[in-house]
Amino acid sequence: MLFVPYIMFDGNAAEAIDFYSKVLGADVPAEIMYYRDTNAVDIPTEYGDKVLHAELKFPGGMLYISDAFPGANVTYTDSISFNLGPDSEASAYELFDKLSEGGKVVQPLQKEFWGALYGSVTDQFGIYWSVNFQLPAE
Repeated sequence: MLFVPYIMFDGNAAEAIDFYSKVLGADVPAEIMYYRDTNAVDIPTEYGDKVLHAELKFPGGMLYISDAFPGANVTYTDSISFNLGPDSEASAYELFDKLSEGGKVVQPLQKEFWGALYGSVTDQFGIYWSVNFQLPAE
């Protein structure tokens, strides 16, 4: 089974795709289908350039992104987060810093009692992320 998180945006999915591609080191260009690519009759004309579905493929994972269907209510919660497990301490700091740009640090990246470097952030789109790098045993 493949588990792929799917995030819907309120008209700014293209910005999110650009941001997450850079942060996560995704393949560029992402695979993107626009609303104009469908023959659905109930799509407003101005929605043609919005993202119907995008796949970001990056080392270690994949993320689906779209703009919500016209008229849908998009909300986010901090009760769900995306946890990233970088390969090194340096990449943990780099990843955390990139996710924090334009966002809000919830918990600074720091060494925790469970032996990891951990921090959390709500990014510029309101999506909650945590970074957890397991430190080598001392």
